[in-house]
Amino acid sequence: MIMERNLKAVGLLNGSAGNVIFFYHLAKETSEKKYLKYANSLVDEIYKQFNFNSDFQSGVAGTGWCLEYLIQNNFCKGNANKILEDIDTKIFRTLYEQKEITLDLKTGFIGYLQYQMMRLKNKKNYKSDAAQINIELFKLIINKIDRLVPSQILNLTKDIKFNLLEDIYILLWSFNDAFTLNIYSEKILNMFRQWEIYLISYLPSLHINRLYLATVLLQTNQILKSEKINKHIRTLLHSIDCNQFESEIDLREINNVQFGYLGFLFILNRSIQVFDANYPNYQQLIDFKRKITNQYNNRLPDALNETKNTDKPQLNTKYGLAEGWAGVGLLLLLNPGMYEII
Repeated sequence: MIMERNLKAVGLLNGSAGNVIFFYHLAKETSEKKYLKYANSLVDEIYKQFNFNSDFQSGVAGTGWCLEYLIQNNFCKGNANKILEDIDTKIFRTLYEQKEITLDLKTGFIGYLQYQMMRLKNKKNYKSDAAQINIELFKLIINKIDRLVPSQILNLTKDIKFNLLEDIYILLWSFNDAFTLNIYSEKILNMFRQWEIYLISYLPSLHINRLYLATVLLQTNQILKSEKINKHIRTLLHSIDCNQFESEIDLREINNVQFGYLGFLFILNRSIQVFDANYPNYQQLIDFKRKITNQYNNRLPDALNETKNTDKPQLNTKYGLAEGWAGVGLLLLLNPGMYEII
């Protein structure tokens, strides 16, 4: 189905850069040569249509992240420093020359942080000049975020609807990941301490977002080790009414990971994995997962058939990572137990 669509965008979240990751994983899982061949052709397309917009959603930060990911996971071969030299330069110039950069993942500092972290995870090139430059850029981004967050943290907590890529949660996930690099860990720890007063005072109005925040904060508190954060996690979980989940998200929206059923199911499944029976409402989370997987498991094949059988592509049919079928496929490949009925 996706292979039959000619994607015009090359970006990570909405175009061929995201699709290539899905097809390489699919080829590995199924050993089907047609998927490997198609993935290789997508890599060629990415090079031909290089977008020198610098952001993570549709620009070179996202495509560079993709190429580094492919190299580190042995889907592609090559010297990442040479392949990504132009992208490194573009991002370097953006960070130093562009005056107004937002905080968000798609077009702002969180996206650039994701790119730098992926580059720094490549241990083969750790002693190279490029790696040293990337370390400095990593620190620069952390410092920029440090200056932005205090004035924007209230705007980060947008509690309108469930969004897997909501800035506040992605910011915390990103810093949890950044801490493990052991490059600027003391700075990151101090930033967590500064943010603590905001984090313990934030109670999302949506029950699904309370669950999301509690799940992210549990990982954050492995670093921070704060009793106040621990109490807030329990408060968040205790305040959840699982019966409200269905009214807060369209569980019929199957092919949208960012806003739909599978993005929600990912968070629900993750929360069941990281919490245990000592936490409030744990059994209710298990019961709700059993309920919705029984009720909605047949929606995925039905939705796929609806898309395949129509002669004219539906206007709302998308194929990217964030809001399309590539994201659905990759999420299920990387989390094989997520869709199982408990």
